[in-house]
Amino acid sequence: TNALEDALRAVRKKRGKLERELGATPDPRALRIQGDLILAHLHLVRKGADEATLPGFESASETIVLDPALSPQENAERFYDRAGRAERARVQLPALIREAASRVVELSALVDRVRAGEASADEILEVLPESGAGSRGTAGAPGPTLPYRRYWTSGGLEVRVGRGSKAN
Repeated sequence: TNALEDALRAVRKKRGKLERELGATPDPRALRIQGDLILAHLHLVRKGADEATLPGFESASETIVLDPALSPQENAERFYDRAGRAERARVQLPALIREAASRVVELSALVDRVRAGEASADEILEVLPESGAGSRGTAGAPGPTLPYRRYWTSGGLEVRVGRGSKAN
């Protein structure tokens, strides 16, 4: 049950991280407006400036924080890039959060069944991730140990990390 409870804690942690990431995602519309303001008022933005106060489209004026190492056009492009990433995050993260929440429910139910003595070892091994109890190199573990560890990013991508410099 320890491996199962560890897996449950990990999924809860992942869900919390995804929720915080979604909450911290900036408003893509506001980022695009800042990029538009820079381009609309290029003559007012000095190269090397760390901020610019520009006349707004609907409000009196807006102060925009800039990267002094970038040209005004590059700063505008940076805002558009950030807006695109924010839009993609707002589309992808809710599905990942729902998936993690579903996994929490599944694992919680299995933990309850294990505590009640109603779950078989096969059921437990079936729901544990590959990096769980079955692949730690314990005696009697089925199959060979992989030369790498598998991790998943919050975006759902698999990352393989070698167990040593040779395996990398």
